[in-house]
Amino acid sequence: MRNIILSRIKAAGAIAARGVCAAVVLFSLLGLLVEPVSAQFAGEFPAGGLFGNNSAVRAPPRAITNPQVKTLLSIPISVTDPAYGADPTGVADSAPAIAAAILALPVYGGDIIFPCGTYKITTSILLGNGSGSAVSTRSGIRLIGVGTAIVPTPSQGYATTPCVMLSWAGATNGSSMIQVTGPLQGWGVQNIAFNCNNSAGFGLRNISAQFGDSKNLSFEGCLSAGIGSTVWSTNTTGEVQIDALHDNYLNIVVVVANSPGAVGILCTGNTAVNSDTAYDTYQNVAIFLPITGANTTYGVYLQVADSNKFINAHFVGGVATSVVIELDYQVAAAYPQTNSFYGLDPSGSLVPPIRYQTSGTPVASFFNVIYDLDQANGAGFPNNAGLCAFGPNVLQVCGSNSGRFAVAASSLGSPQYGATVTNDNVAAGNIGEFISSDVVLGSCVALAGTNTITNVTSISLTAGDWDVWGNVVTCPNGTAVTSQVYSWTNTVSAAYPAAFENGGSFSNTAVGSTAGQVGAVFAGYRRYSVAATTTVYLECNVFWVTSTNGCYGFIGARRAR
Repeated sequence: MRNIILSRIKAAGAIAARGVCAAVVLFSLLGLLVEPVSAQFAGEFPAGGLFGNNSAVRAPPRAITNPQVKTLLSIPISVTDPAYGADPTGVADSAPAIAAAILALPVYGGDIIFPCGTYKITTSILLGNGSGSAVSTRSGIRLIGVGTAIVPTPSQGYATTPCVMLSWAGATNGSSMIQVTGPLQGWGVQNIAFNCNNSAGFGLRNISAQFGDSKNLSFEGCLSAGIGSTVWSTNTTGEVQIDALHDNYLNIVVVVANSPGAVGILCTGNTAVNSDTAYDTYQNVAIFLPITGANTTYGVYLQVADSNKFINAHFVGGVATSVVIELDYQVAAAYPQTNSFYGLDPSGSLVPPIRYQTSGTPVASFFNVIYDLDQANGAGFPNNAGLCAFGPNVLQVCGSNSGRFAVAASSLGSPQYGATVTNDNVAAGNIGEFISSDVVLGSCVALAGTNTITNVTSISLTAGDWDVWGNVVTCPNGTAVTSQVYSWTNTVSAAYPAAFENGGSFSNTAVGSTAGQVGAVFAGYRRYSVAATTTVYLECNVFWVTSTNGCYGFIGARRAR
């Protein structure tokens, strides 16, 4: 075989014209260089050795092995090569052929090329062979279609046949058309349209794979998600980080299946192994939500995920039960967090969807943020726990109903404060938090005697800056004659305040000389700036004669900062 190859090279003038490079390339393709060239082909090269392209001077001898050649040279493999036999007509099942082509690559990867056509698959295509207990021994694999993927959308007048399409013909069992099975680093899927045919669960699913380079992809009819990113539920790989991490997705189109719970892009993880989907980038994304029916579907679903970036994300369509962005804190109250949207249009459907939804109660210190909210199609600002937003006309403070500072384009210089649109409360710790305590007439606090300072009720303020106020009303026995009523707030129990601050917190009123006459007095308005949790009392002192007396009232506080 070697003599035949050499004779053909010599006859073609390859050695004289191309030197060592051509011979090395050809031999490496045939897998013949398993030892240094000088040793394997001793006596078969022309006398004097091989010459380079541009010199008649003998080149110094260089030993190069087959693995070294493969490291320097990447040879793409076509799935339609007769050695593998994928069917671009969509008649035969191409999954075995694609899998065989992938296995023909070196363990450190290479490119698999898909010529134009429709490739039917009935089983998942796997990139990598990792698990929750072992790192993948294969990586660096890229599946690349010829041309750019397009997909049928609600828009009219455009071509609807992509150059390269993978079409699912397997069981309806939640399977993935392509699954990246990490932990591994280095992978990619490019220029391919995925048709799940309302049967496959995921178009592209990433499990603990990192540093992916995927672009020009479209998805339709996937029952779980077009793109799903997650991690293994266990991690016994030692010190290996199993996050789905630093994967890049560019030019993505998803037509969400009209099926309950279907998602465009899903990012999640597993708190049991302290791993999630993180630091991924989704750039130039268009997601089409169903425009008929009443199924609850989702554009982007964030669960156990952090620090992911969505750049120029555009959502189209939807019905009243559709959700554009879902923040799900039900798996882990601290996640999702610090995910960001840069340039977001959350749908301009004739029937507006639910543009933002929070499930569960977040406890995260870091919120998810929308920068540059596009309101051209009528989108409003979110008022959701765990989410804040900035737009051309409005700056919203992060948090649930913590208030927002809005600057209208028509009234620059005249700031306006937005308000909640329902009867809810600001979460504890936020500006505007409200605390109060009431004592009603039926629970009137009995006074031990005239001119005896008494606590009516109290509240507990956490560290911060608070405005506090209150009022006191007497509840005399029918024969009691009340002359004076004093009321105030104080951090010291049953004592007059030591100082009067910011408008005072001490008031009194003269009642009169009529038996049974009720006295009422405002307790004043006072600022309390406290470094630790502090009790503030509503207190009273009443002067009266005859029979008994008592006090009831109200104390309230609002966090200023």
